[in-house]
Amino acid sequence: MAFGLDLSSYEDTSLRSVLTRASALVNTYCAAPMLPTPHDFRGGSINDEQHPWFVGTTVIPPTRRIYLWHRPIKAITRLTIDVTAAMHVDIGGSDIYVNNTEGYVEVTALAAVTFGIFPQAVVPNLGLLIPTARAEYTYGWTFTETRDELYFSDGRTFSSSHLSWATVPAPVVYVNGVAASAPADYSVDYANGTVTFTTQKSATDAVTASYTYTLPSAIQEATGIIATALLGETELAKKGMTGLSTIKVDELTLSRVMRGGGRGRDEGMSYQIPEAAMSLLDAYRFHSVG
Repeated sequence: MAFGLDLSSYEDTSLRSVLTRASALVNTYCAAPMLPTPHDFRGGSINDEQHPWFVGTTVIPPTRRIYLWHRPIKAITRLTIDVTAAMHVDIGGSDIYVNNTEGYVEVTALAAVTFGIFPQAVVPNLGLLIPTARAEYTYGWTFTETRDELYFSDGRTFSSSHLSWATVPAPVVYVNGVAASAPADYSVDYANGTVTFTTQKSATDAVTASYTYTLPSAIQEATGIIATALLGETELAKKGMTGLSTIKVDELTLSRVMRGGGRGRDEGMSYQIPEAAMSLLDAYRFHSVG
């Protein structure tokens, strides 16, 4: 990612550890949801996410919206309202409206779930005090590049600036404006966004690709910035200079800015997360809706 560090002395296991720590800091800063499974900024599937389903009173109208934790929402696979352990109703995806701007899903066929799931002769205090909605859905970002320039890595491998390519729709690779054929002419590393040709290419060949990717560039860049900062701290630790703020040699003084942040609750994280990374991540922070 061209952050200027020489990584030749690091083993893959060490780099993986640093990148895992950087990813954890990204998730923590963004308050990424952890239930029912940890959030993945590349997208994923969620099963059995539970939310209260208020039936309403004479004063308060019943629930019609649920604010799901993982966003943006791609599609609702299933929504189930549990009234007891054995009594429930399934709501089809065609009866659910998704609003990603405000981060909620709304049941449009409300009549189907307001009546009929509660027996007329139900005994008071039996069943769930508040019914539970269980959601199954897919989430994640989708970005499209058309004829994006790939960069020469070696004689056969060309790289894009984006990671996490989607397999559907399949990417199309062009060499000097002519579409190549897969897998006869090339193979794709979808996770790393690289194309490897079966024959040698020249650095002067113009290689472009049209593809879809799922990892936001801001998340990718912020993770790299944090990882670079962590590696810098590692180098200082190797020299026994952990926590050093100032060093003076004769009349030359070198000072390291040790700031406390000024980002509210994030002050304690400012030593680990550079300001540039915070600025990139701010747009992807999760906020709870009560």
